Amino acid sequence: ALLGYACDEGVSRNLGRPGAIEGPNAIRKTLSSLSNHWHETPLNLCDFGDLICTDQNLESHQNDTAQAASELLKNGHFPIIMGGGHDLAYAHFKGIRKAFPKKKIGIVNLDAHFDLRDGSTQATSGTPFWQIAQEEKENFTYYCFGIQKESNNRQLFQTASDYGVHYLVNSAFNLQNWNHIQKELDQLIEEAELIYLSIDLDGFSSA
Repeated sequence: ALLGYACDEGVSRNLGRPGAIEGPNAIRKTLSSLSNHWHETPLNLCDFGDLICTDQNLESHQNDTAQAASELLKNGHFPIIMGGGHDLAYAHFKGIRKAFPKKKIGIVNLDAHFDLRDGSTQATSGTPFWQIAQEEKENFTYYCFGIQKESNNRQLFQTASDYGVHYLVNSAFNLQNWNHIQKELDQLIEEAELIYLSIDLDGFSSA
């Protein structure tokens, strides 16, 4: 199930450049030119359109997205939610938690940023995993690969340490280091019942 999270309010609040609201359709346009071989592995693909944040009410938009993700999961769909800013991560995780209230959920985030900024004043694209940590408490299980040291200040590294985050910096997040990456993933798979994968494009080189 594809679902668009058309929103750049979180990015704007984080003093970033607006434009993420166009993300879902840009992703669709790019993917549409690729070939598929689903006859080898049958796949039913459904596109449920976009949820659009037009009133700057990020919190309401996140709640709507969480509800949609939960309903998709409860009805047997596998949701792939396309942003949008990374405030999507809180909404998507919240939907998984609503659908599976008792499950141990592990998070894998491929990202240049921890996105662990303090969100006690307001939510932004930089706060989603901090928000999740506040709600999950001792169940917060977060692995982040691709961290750029120049993009995360010392306080964010300290916050990551305080919350027991497993992370790899971008210079260690490569195929040459696959054995170590695989050990980290195996540890998470052993620890968690469900895996939530979140991908931020800046976790990869432009190539």
